[in-house]
Amino acid sequence: MRVWYKNLSSLLGSDESEETSVRQILDQASRQKAVVGLSNSDEVRPDPDCGVLDAVDGDDLVISRHEGGASLIFKPGDRVSIAIAATRGYYKGETEIVSAWTGRDIGLDRCGYRVRIPESIVHSQRRSNERVPVAFDLAPKAVVKSPDAVSQIGLGIVLDLSGTGMRMRVVPMREILLGELLTIEARFSNSIPSYKGLVEVVNVFASRVPDARILGLRFVDERPDIARAIRSLDYRRRGRSAA
Repeated sequence: MRVWYKNLSSLLGSDESEETSVRQILDQASRQKAVVGLSNSDEVRPDPDCGVLDAVDGDDLVISRHEGGASLIFKPGDRVSIAIAATRGYYKGETEIVSAWTGRDIGLDRCGYRVRIPESIVHSQRRSNERVPVAFDLAPKAVVKSPDAVSQIGLGIVLDLSGTGMRMRVVPMREILLGELLTIEARFSNSIPSYKGLVEVVNVFASRVPDARILGLRFVDERPDIARAIRSLDYRRRGRSAA
């Protein structure tokens, strides 16, 4: 699954910061020593034999593994696809090999690569259900609450919606973190069911609106009714009747 709100950003006048979002994701992945994959093919997946994201160092990523694994096959200047494991699925992007890398960790020799930080990354999941994004002429209002739906965290508007999640602009009462679970209550037009349920924060971006943040949210529980309504809207937009 591609992160649909990234794909729509130019059409929707999104005020997210690509550089900030990529850095934020990579910093968290390095703290978690996320498994990484590198490949000449776009069909790249995280691969333990390739190594882990050891550090974010300036404009580079350090990818390392213990000596004795597969041979280092890339050379400086090679353009490759990179995949970085996430809590669900993985992030994909394009990067350039800077150099081979060697080091030691707890007395063990390690090797790997220094690669450039990707200019952009997209989130993928290991499933292929149809997902059609929807943008709104009049952005629906939404309430952001704690996972138990008791404490209010902020108010916002829904910028766009897909069958698996939504993108919101929120003025939060406290910091909202990647991976956090929230309850969202949002009422859409008559053609799309209202939503009240748990979401996972998969991205947090800066906003041009003072004190606001742009949140990328994934539904924790699948909502086939919303997915069907979105497909029906898409069929009608293209002059077809929904099957």
